Amino acid sequence: MQIGLISGLSQQDTIDRALYITKAHTAEQMGLAQQEFLSWSNSLKPMFTEFDTLLKDHHAIEHFMHMFMNRSVTKAAVENVIGSAATDADVILHGLSMTRKLAKEDN
Repeated sequence: MQIGLISGLSQQDTIDRALYITKAHTAEQMGLAQQEFLSWSNSLKPMFTEFDTLLKDHHAIEHFMHMFMNRSVTKAAVENVIGSAATDADVILHGLSMTRKLAKEDN
């Protein structure tokens, strides 16, 4: 599992804001050979290229802004941690400092 996270940065460093983490698939996780994984990855490029083009369209951006600005939300919904990655072992391990990782390996 590849995790897009600045090493050593943890939830404690972002106590007053959200910390968004991107977890990406790996060939091993998907049970694919490297070439199969590259083919799968490349099959997604057209969708991302189309989305990138869409995000450059002023009308599309206005539409997204309208959707997000007019979405009703409550404080409880924002603070809800049901979907939180705070207990995800991959995220926790990746956020550990090198010292803590070494100490964890010794135990």
